[in-house]
Amino acid sequence: MSRDLLTLFLVSLIFGSLPLSAQTFTRITDGPAVNGGGNSTGSSWVDFNNDGFIDLFVANGNISAENNALFQNNRMGAFSAILNIPMVTDNTPSIGATWADYDNDGDVDLFVANRENINNLLYENNGDGSFLTLSNIPPVSDGGNSNISSWLDVENDGDLDLFVLNFNQANFLYLNDGDGNFSRVSGDILVTDVTPSISAVWGDYDNDGDLDLFVANGGNQNNILYINQGNVTFTKTVFSDGLSSLGASWGDFDNDGDLDLFVANILGANNRLYRNSGAPDYMLTPMDAGSLSSDGGFTVGSGWGDFDNDGDLDLIAGNANGENAFLYTNNDDTTFTKISSGDIVENGGSTFSVSMGDIDRDGDLDIYMSNINNENNFLYRNEQTGRNWICIKGIGTTSNRSAVGARIHIKSMTANSSVWQMREIASQHGYNSQNSYWQHFGIGDALTVDTLLLQWPGGDTDTLSDFTANQYYTVVENQGVLGISSSGTALPRELTLEQNFPNPFNPETTVRYHLSRVSQRIIIIYDLLGRVVKEMPAITQPAGSYAFRWDGRNSAGVPVVSGIYYLNIRTTNSQSTIPMLLIR
Repeated sequence: MSRDLLTLFLVSLIFGSLPLSAQTFTRITDGPAVNGGGNSTGSSWVDFNNDGFIDLFVANGNISAENNALFQNNRMGAFSAILNIPMVTDNTPSIGATWADYDNDGDVDLFVANRENINNLLYENNGDGSFLTLSNIPPVSDGGNSNISSWLDVENDGDLDLFVLNFNQANFLYLNDGDGNFSRVSGDILVTDVTPSISAVWGDYDNDGDLDLFVANGGNQNNILYINQGNVTFTKTVFSDGLSSLGASWGDFDNDGDLDLFVANILGANNRLYRNSGAPDYMLTPMDAGSLSSDGGFTVGSGWGDFDNDGDLDLIAGNANGENAFLYTNNDDTTFTKISSGDIVENGGSTFSVSMGDIDRDGDLDIYMSNINNENNFLYRNEQTGRNWICIKGIGTTSNRSAVGARIHIKSMTANSSVWQMREIASQHGYNSQNSYWQHFGIGDALTVDTLLLQWPGGDTDTLSDFTANQYYTVVENQGVLGISSSGTALPRELTLEQNFPNPFNPETTVRYHLSRVSQRIIIIYDLLGRVVKEMPAITQPAGSYAFRWDGRNSAGVPVVSGIYYLNIRTTNSQSTIPMLLIR
């Protein structure tokens, strides 16, 4: 056993049995992301600049028009506000947003849902930190009283379509034509029903390879499940619950390979957990989950995540009207334990969205809660230690680039048992909440993931094996692992090499590197077979930060074909390599 694996093993023995109650969330109170107040109803964790660290977008304007906010992760545990770009100066009554690479060009774009019959907004990412505001296309010329939006590939044709949920108004579904245009769907029950719809979440609840839709209705109206029949047609099942539901979250809490459903209710109605019966019937049946399904309040946002890294999904639910949040740890026996102490359950607020992601790349899920009534928003850093984890990001090739709708299954030997877990990649979670596209799995005392199965929405499946714990892995459809990176932000003594930007790229990309002292550096680009594609002459440079631009050509000036290439930079005492994906 290597020294690194032995260290992991000993740490697991010491800390592996720690319960979630021993884990601490620390509230972050400094910085623009948690100060300044506002009427924030939506939040999204997204890496808009492809630097490997997730950034934060906050939608404001639930009560009246306000500017939205974009905060860039500075990699040191803090965020800086991005100013003077349209998405943060447009001053609209925004309620939520959804990010995805709808044009399959390697960077994520932003759709913002507005209320009060104000046209919605679509911002195309230019890949250099700027955005283009699109106009005169259906998604931004159909004003409505919009509540929720989601990117999804409803047809599984490789490009992302757009769904917009409207309150007491017909919903919008726009099909992506693949060339920058959209066509609005008409006639199907999904876009003709008119209900007091508040929230909607997509998930393949019946494991048939296409996405279904759960709609939460307010006003003591029954909730609805729209079942995808293919060919952009849906049937519906009406839940006879008559609750005032504001949010919902899909998640496989019992690790049986199908999606279960948490529904958040207000006006004192108890929240509900529906367990999926699985094949052949796929019935969603309300279950007694202790306090998780008997707590009543004003619950809006919610989200599933393995906050204690023990191999099963826990639940966080945010409450408005000054009530404390609910946090439940999964006991791995279809029961939950409610956590009653700690920052995250003792700061009452007017919380609407609850989103999560690993902001500091330390292998655990951090949580953001957006509040209305001009209250400051909440950011909680997860201090969990002692248990192992793995993070996976998918990049589609024939499927949509953001891999929305893909399913990731992993198998690990956790607590002396062979444990399968599943995550489904989505662009919207809970109430106007978007979690990071990095899919996080806790694996407890496991040192490796034995099997990774990635089911792409186009129908292909990649089966990979032998992943070391506590790493970030990027998997490309039908091409295997593109990149592996460790947690944290610790830098080498002499050389730091950043991931190229953009990645994937066409036709050119930029690589930044940093020298801590005067050094002679050499840059060589290789193909997958280890052949030299391009070599830069050795030069001596003083300490500092530098950028190298590659135009996708070899040493003879000829454009190279699509594929994975490796850039190696070496100095006298150090070297580093990154993979780069060229897609022409």
